Amino acid sequence: MRSFVAMRRWVVGAAAASAVGCGAFPIKVPLPSVGTKDFSADAQKAMLRLQSEYTLAKGVVALVQTKVDEFLYIEDGLKLGKVQWKQFRNELEACWNAPFEAVEKIEARSVNASEAAQALKGNSALHELQAVKDTGWNAVNKVKACPQALTDDVGGFPKKATDESKAWARQKFEVLNDLRVLAKDEVAKRATALKPAAEDAVKVFATQLASANAHLALAKQAADQAVTADTQRQIDSLTAMQNEATALGQQAATDSAALLKAAGESAAKVQSGFQEVYGKRK
Repeated sequence: MRSFVAMRRWVVGAAAASAVGCGAFPIKVPLPSVGTKDFSADAQKAMLRLQSEYTLAKGVVALVQTKVDEFLYIEDGLKLGKVQWKQFRNELEACWNAPFEAVEKIEARSVNASEAAQALKGNSALHELQAVKDTGWNAVNKVKACPQALTDDVGGFPKKATDESKAWARQKFEVLNDLRVLAKDEVAKRATALKPAAEDAVKVFATQLASANAHLALAKQAADQAVTADTQRQIDSLTAMQNEATALGQQAATDSAALLKAAGESAAKVQSGFQEVYGKRK
């Protein structure tokens, strides 16, 4: 009798163990937490670069336009002495047409990309932004100044010209030297960089979104509500940035053309100003 009871207990125990192994009595084992991950950092950097590129491109054009006004303005009642205006105009045109020669070494100014990016949607005067000023300075100083902007003697001005008149003439050459680089070269570089910058940003967002969505699936599988919520928040943010970058990329061609047109118009004003402004002086 005892042997029969023992045998029965063994059979029941074996059957229970077999049932558990076959899944008849499933035991839910919680999965380990997948942890939080940062998918936004690289995307935010890409967006910062893109927004900064847009602001600096538009800012350089604004800088050009203000310098054109400065170059073409001759205040009333200006006393410069006996100036040979034809010779002075020739010197101005020679500066404008001077070939570009790169400077071998230059300590470039640091450009505050965050300041530039924040100004993209603002109403600030872009030419007044320090980031824009530093960008213009870097562009101009990477190129050797035209010879006329480097000499102490101003062509067309008498040898005994007053210090005030010499300073006025040198200031015109400095502004014109800036314009020859910014209007004729830097704007084009900035304008053509917009579309590639937008395309690069969109690629970064696509990569980060793919990784974030894969991580979200793991978080949901592990039933980790905190990680699920954090990852979903990042996905929403990434999607919004991706949409903005895509929109900027779609309008890049139009914006580039508008910037180039504005720079061309500014350059035309400078050239016509040689005669229409300075040519009226006798």
